[in-house]
Amino acid sequence: GPHPLWVLHLQFAAPEDLIGAGIHYVPKEGWGGYGSIWLSTTNIAEDAFYYESLTTGDIQRLGGEELSREDQWGGGRFGLTRRLGRQTYAYGGVGLMRGRRYVEYRFEPPLAAPDRTLWVDDDPRDSMKGVVEIGFVFYTEGGIAFSLAAGTDPVGICFGMGFGTRL
Repeated sequence: GPHPLWVLHLQFAAPEDLIGAGIHYVPKEGWGGYGSIWLSTTNIAEDAFYYESLTTGDIQRLGGEELSREDQWGGGRFGLTRRLGRQTYAYGGVGLMRGRRYVEYRFEPPLAAPDRTLWVDDDPRDSMKGVVEIGFVFYTEGGIAFSLAAGTDPVGICFGMGFGTRL
């Protein structure tokens, strides 16, 4: 019959560029648990002209033209696992994600970089979102686990691979 499992997962999300790591415990039968942490993989370049003290409203009043937006998220999730069969289990849970939004503008020097761009924080500066996710895992006899999940914004679609051990 099935054995209890401990599985460590590395997962990626889309459309937000997130990477996550989680640990799942799956008993022989019944309910287990899991937890995960997530971070954005995108960052503003270190040499970008960034102004923490200016707002998007300031730049728009001064004639800046919006070029792009960048959302950066971080947070965690926890929940339950449930064995479905010898090599399959499901998981679902809730969590919190904290985000910051940055906006890139085209703007005339002297505030802007030589390429006439600069980055500012978007208002409101910080946001906290509750998230819900549900996923499915196929666990091979060789100890490799493949996962697919979906969740509320900014979770999106998550896919990944893990390695586990039978107890």
